[in-house]
Amino acid sequence: MNSYTIVVFCLLLGFWLLLTQSLYWVDIVLGILLSFLSIILSKQLLFRFHFSFKSIKFKKVFVYLRTLWLEMLKSGIRMIFTIVTGKMHVQIIHVPTMLTDDFSIFVLANSITLTPGTITLLRKGQTLIVLCLYALPKDPRQAAKEIKEPFEHLLMEDAL
Repeated sequence: MNSYTIVVFCLLLGFWLLLTQSLYWVDIVLGILLSFLSIILSKQLLFRFHFSFKSIKFKKVFVYLRTLWLEMLKSGIRMIFTIVTGKMHVQIIHVPTMLTDDFSIFVLANSITLTPGTITLLRKGQTLIVLCLYALPKDPRQAAKEIKEPFEHLLMEDAL
């Protein structure tokens, strides 16, 4: 077992413990077994490429996660207001992105979906089709900009 395998195992086990929110011995043993099973079953996928944690800019990842958390908080408050007032405006918005990397587009789509009131329905090339449950500007370009703006510039190729 190399150090990368140990790091992946620890991340999987840590994620399991966060999800279960339990430190009972049964949950810990189950987490260990599932982490090992996940590594064994996905060995071809996880360990096919040489990966270095030195290539990850942890400060940029922290900034991105902080931005995501703040946007989730703001959108949650906006959705509470929308639900209480009953002024829901369901729209489908086409959000073009300048991102070219598949992984960056994937992270953007998931970030949009994680913010309450928006769900990424489909990806067509560099365009994301997003279902939005609250009122946005009437201009589709302005609405798309408001949806992607907090995240896109942080996901540019040199950012993460």
